[in-house]
Amino acid sequence: MNAVSYIPGVCNIGPAEIATRRQVGWGGLIATIFLVGFFIWFDVPPLWRLTLFFPTAVSASGFLQATMHFCAYFGFASLFNVGPDLGATDTVQQAEFRAFDRRKAWQIVGFSILIAGVVALLAALLPTAHLGLGAPVAYREETASRPQRVSSEGSEGVSFVRGGADVRTAPQLSAASLHAPSQKMSRFIVLEGSNKERISLQLVSSAIVSSLSTARLAA
Repeated sequence: MNAVSYIPGVCNIGPAEIATRRQVGWGGLIATIFLVGFFIWFDVPPLWRLTLFFPTAVSASGFLQATMHFCAYFGFASLFNVGPDLGATDTVQQAEFRAFDRRKAWQIVGFSILIAGVVALLAALLPTAHLGLGAPVAYREETASRPQRVSSEGSEGVSFVRGGADVRTAPQLSAASLHAPSQKMSRFIVLEGSNKERISLQLVSSAIVSSLSTARLAA
């Protein structure tokens, strides 16, 4: 294999550092895909979807640095590591070389912000309500009604309503008594918007923290 050399403004990391940046890129991409699916499924408001910017920026930065063989952080800090060991950095001494590295670092930062901004904007503009995936979640729990005594032709029985069906006990009632009114009790449990937003915030925050923690590996 050919040895990797430091080239100002072109290459400042070797195979070990490149592999780390690629892992950061994959970590950010996984977080981005997770958030996109989450936003679509729960029909998260557009403002919240803009948080997709952060994991997308991490992913774009990781892949760009791995592809360009250049670490943006090293470029700003005037460092390089083209050796086989991770973290074994050397200092760039020449001022001209430092200027080249900073220019390249800003280029990577700019591309990362641009990519993340476009993806976040598209996610915010993506319509999902028509898909029927973001309808409010509601659960209905039906309980047995209070027993009612009804009579027909001298017979008595007890009427219950369970799950929407009229269930009567013996003795058998006539056809006329089957239409006797009953008082059905129903309870609705609705997932309120505030709870929904709280759950969304927790999951979004977890994904962003996870992606940013992964990005620290590149520093």
